[in-house]
Amino acid sequence: YAKGNPAHSGNENRGRFRLRFGFEKKFNPDMKVGFRLASGSSYNTDPTSTNQTFTNDFSGKQILIDRAYAIYTPSWAKIGPIEKLELGGGKFANPFSRGSTELVWDTDVVPEGIYEMADYNLLDSENAALKAYTLFGQLPEMENPHTGAKTNATRFAYQAGLMPEIK
Repeated sequence: YAKGNPAHSGNENRGRFRLRFGFEKKFNPDMKVGFRLASGSSYNTDPTSTNQTFTNDFSGKQILIDRAYAIYTPSWAKIGPIEKLELGGGKFANPFSRGSTELVWDTDVVPEGIYEMADYNLLDSENAALKAYTLFGQLPEMENPHTGAKTNATRFAYQAGLMPEIK
């Protein structure tokens, strides 16, 4: 029950649900693909929630494509200090949440595009280890081919991290 300005409505009680269904198939040790559906009517405009609210006079609820991706992890790329090379494309789990918290990346954000990630073993001694990683992403955010104007936007993202370990 609320009165007055909707922006200052006080407490709100609402029923919500979340549904996710998907699969991942490994074709060989180097290649896997995945697909996932998720609920959420606001998911079209709010990429940080797959919650669906019980509302709109018993109307049907939306199910949307949440993930559709391919990930290639070539075993031949394990050379020297490189422990792992991963190339991903499609709409995938957020690789940038690595070494991060929900304060920076909401766990429901599912970017799309392509990324390249490498894990390195820089030092491995009896007393300590030092690992590192690099991550590069090319993530289209908006494409508008119908306007004739150049309104396309792509995010070029990068991340690197060090992980020291005392043994």
